[in-house]
Amino acid sequence: MERCTIGVRVAGPLGLCDLHAWGRAPDGWWALVGWHDGGVRHPAGYRAAVYCTGWVPGARVTRWSGQTSSARVLRVWLDGLTWPPVNPRDGWHHFGLLDVDATPPLPPGYERIDFRATR
Repeated sequence: MERCTIGVRVAGPLGLCDLHAWGRAPDGWWALVGWHDGGVRHPAGYRAAVYCTGWVPGARVTRWSGQTSSARVLRVWLDGLTWPPVNPRDGWHHFGLLDVDATPPLPPGYERIDFRATR
């Protein structure tokens, strides 16, 4: 059976994300989520988009409307000390354990663009 990602909503500023894996740690279930951030400036100065991943508490994740099952989403065991990427792809930025109540992080050197200032 091929593994897949499904759309989920993460409570807090992350909002809509892709669920890449469920992780089971000694303290419970965790979700590896990914999100696009299209409103950033690359360290070289041009507008860019980045794809980032990180682990959030499973209890903070719900399915999007219309998503039926997460049965084919990869499941991994976590030690509760390290928060690894799972099946990373070139160009993805992984942040390990995330604070779901904080503004999503950006890779070093990137900065958010205020869209009102670009019009």
